[in-house]
Amino acid sequence: MAKKIATERESTLTAEVGSNPQVIQPAPPRVEVNSTEVDRGPIRLGLSGMKWQLDEFYQQLLGKNNEPKALDLNASPVNQQYTNIKNLEIVVTSALSPNQDEESKEFTLEGTADVYAGLSLNVGDMFIAKHADSKKYLLTVTKTRKLADTLDSALEISFKVVDILKKEHIDNLKLKTVKTYYWVKENINHNLNPMLTEGDYGHYVNAITILEELPKNYIDEFYNLEYGFLCLPNMSSSTIDPALTNFVTDLFASDVDYRVAKLQRTAQRELETSILDTIAERNPTLRIKFRSSIESTRGSDRLDYLARQRSFRFGSASNVVLSASVGNLNTVTYSEDSTESVMSFADYGNADYSQTPYSDNVTRVRTLTPMNDKYYIFPSQFYLMEDELPTFELVLMDYIKGVDVDTKVLIALYNDIQKLNQYSRFYYLPLIYIMLVSSLGGSSV
Repeated sequence: MAKKIATERESTLTAEVGSNPQVIQPAPPRVEVNSTEVDRGPIRLGLSGMKWQLDEFYQQLLGKNNEPKALDLNASPVNQQYTNIKNLEIVVTSALSPNQDEESKEFTLEGTADVYAGLSLNVGDMFIAKHADSKKYLLTVTKTRKLADTLDSALEISFKVVDILKKEHIDNLKLKTVKTYYWVKENINHNLNPMLTEGDYGHYVNAITILEELPKNYIDEFYNLEYGFLCLPNMSSSTIDPALTNFVTDLFASDVDYRVAKLQRTAQRELETSILDTIAERNPTLRIKFRSSIESTRGSDRLDYLARQRSFRFGSASNVVLSASVGNLNTVTYSEDSTESVMSFADYGNADYSQTPYSDNVTRVRTLTPMNDKYYIFPSQFYLMEDELPTFELVLMDYIKGVDVDTKVLIALYNDIQKLNQYSRFYYLPLIYIMLVSSLGGSSV
C-alpha cells in the first residue's frame, strides 16, 4: 500500500530523496480553522489527473509573524523552517509548460495540481522534481485555492520552477527541516491521520508486510490437503475446528490462496456462538458458549444429529471441536451445569481493562494447550477474568470493547506469537490479523 505510483507520464516528474534532517526548535505551527465538518467518505480520494508521488515536499512552518515565501538561502534557520513530507502524492491537472512574463519577457515553467484533503499548504512551499530533460529542478508553490468551503476540502496549487537544483538548495532545505512525516494516502478514507511520524511509518510498513504474508503462511502451515480442513497441529489424530474455519475463511480473501476458497465450501455455518463471534462482531454483549469438547467422529450421536439436521460435514477427520451444547441442547458431555457455559463479556462490564499498561505485564502471551480444561481456545482465567491477564488477552478485550489498539503493540505481540508452539499459533495468528487490519483503518492489503 505504500508502493510508489508509476505511470508513463509520471516519469517526467519524480521526487528527489533527501537524507536525515537536522532538528531545530520549531516555530509555532500554523493552524487553519474552519467550523464546517463533512463526512470523510471515499469521495475524498476522487481527484482526477496524473498522479505524482513525491519523495520530498517541504512545507513551511509559519509563526504569527512569519510571511510565507519561497526558499531564501540567506535566511536564518530560525526564521525559515520546514516540515519534510515524504511520499506525498499530488494530482497534476496541468503539467509544467512555459509561460512568458509580459513585462520582463522571461519564461518560466508553471503547472497546477490538486492535493488531497487534510493538508494545509502555503505559497512558498518547496519541492524537488525531475523534468522531461532529465534535469532536477527546485519548484515552489505560487498559489493555493480550496476546491470547496469545507474543512475536508481538497486543495488546488499552482507551482513554478525556481532553478535547476543545486547542492546548496539541498543542504539549505536539510538544515531548515525541523520534522519529517510520511504521507499515507490510504489513511484518508479510514478517518486516520495520513501524516505519520518516522516511527509510526516504520510500524505501518511492518504491519503491511505482516498482513501481506500472514494469510498464505498460515494456510501453508495449517491447511491439510488430505482432509480439506484447517487441522489442529500436534494432535494424536486428525482434529478439525469448524468455528475457526468459519472465522478464517471470512477473514482471509479467497484470492490470497485457492485453498481459502476450498475452506469456504466446507465451513459450517450453523454453529453455536463462541468467542470468535464476539471478536468478529466486536460485540461484548453477545451471549456465547465458552465451553467446548473434542468429539470423535466415530459413532457420535451429536455428530450424527448435526449431519442429519444441519448437513454438518467433517470429511474423514477423526475428531471435531464443538461447543459443549452444540446441536442437541440436552446433551452435555461433562458434569458441570450447562448454564455455566453461557456468558457475555458485558457480564463483566465493570472491569476496565483498557487502562491497564500493557508494558507492565510479565506475561505477554500465554502458551495455549488443547481445550484448556474444556474451555474454548483460552483457559478459564480469560472467561472468568480471574488473575492478571497476559498482554494479548488484555489487548483482545480492548478490541472486543471497541477500543483502538496501538499498531506497534500488535506487532510486538505478533513477534511473540511466532515464537510459540504450533497449537498457540493456530488460534492466535488469525486474531492478531483481524486486530492489525482494524488498527490500519479496517481494510487489509
